[in-house]
Amino acid sequence: MPKPLVCLSEQLRQFAEYFRPCFSRRQWRYFVIVLLGLVECEERKTLTGLRRVIGESVSLSGLSRFLNQWCWSTTALAHRWWSYFCERMSEPVRAEHVRLKAAQPHRVGRPKETVVTGFLIFDDSVHTKPKGRVMGGLGRHYSTTEKKVVSGHCLFSGLYVLLEQRCPLEPRMYCQKRVCEAEGVPFQSKYAHLVPSGVRKLRPTLVLMTCHDPEAPLKSVRYWGSTVMELTAQALVDILAVRWEVETCFEYGKDLLGSDHYQVMTRQAILRFWTLTACLFCFLEAQRAAAQEATLTCGDVRRRLQQEHQRNLLQWLAEALQEGRSVDQICSQLTIEPGKVQG
Repeated sequence: MPKPLVCLSEQLRQFAEYFRPCFSRRQWRYFVIVLLGLVECEERKTLTGLRRVIGESVSLSGLSRFLNQWCWSTTALAHRWWSYFCERMSEPVRAEHVRLKAAQPHRVGRPKETVVTGFLIFDDSVHTKPKGRVMGGLGRHYSTTEKKVVSGHCLFSGLYVLLEQRCPLEPRMYCQKRVCEAEGVPFQSKYAHLVPSGVRKLRPTLVLMTCHDPEAPLKSVRYWGSTVMELTAQALVDILAVRWEVETCFEYGKDLLGSDHYQVMTRQAILRFWTLTACLFCFLEAQRAAAQEATLTCGDVRRRLQQEHQRNLLQWLAEALQEGRSVDQICSQLTIEPGKVQG
């Protein structure tokens, strides 16, 4: 059954309130509607799919204008959720500094300053769109999943990992030079700002070589470098393992939040859809951390939200019936045609 905004969980409502400065009043309502739709929708998360699970008077054209035309900034939204992440991590970082200071050996002189290490990870993910011939930014990209060049969009993003907590960075779309020239937008290499100098100019470097398939070493060998010379092989492997977090983030985006389900046409609408899914991931990650359950995943958090929204809906229905509202009035408020109520 479609969920009205009154069913929104208190945690998600507070999170959405944090982003009011990024939107006008009307835009903020659509922002909340999209977040609720991404939580509730179990089918493909197209605009039609999101609208189907929302018990509010919202049109498909309104959702389309929210993504395509209305004036709001994805960068401002990303900066806002970064501030949200920094605020909630301030106390854990302070506590980690205290722990590190207490673990230092007692020596004469001033103790060393403690450092809490964060990891900034970048990667890209190809969203296949074989039928999206007129979509903005469409290009030919190599998909590691399908192991071939496909037609689609290349999502380039980053993930900041601090004390086992994750914060996504603002999504960007990588387009090939010919696509940028055809659409009249500046071309930027997705690797240009990641490698500012050649390897020859690095300090002494530890090189770790891995081979996933001993029977085909030339195809499976990988090289990893670190300028932190005091690392052991195991310590370097542990650091490299953190990189897997960005792969998990992309999988959550696709499988859990439908970041590749979009059917919008313009580059701006696609980027905005990606940004909204990243914003919701930031919320799910915060709730996962707050629960302090070692095995809890963002998918578990989403299912708990759905259960809470279902309870809130039942309570709202009970109150509406006690107030004397008819079934037709309730169906009208939930934008359901009488006689077509689905469970």
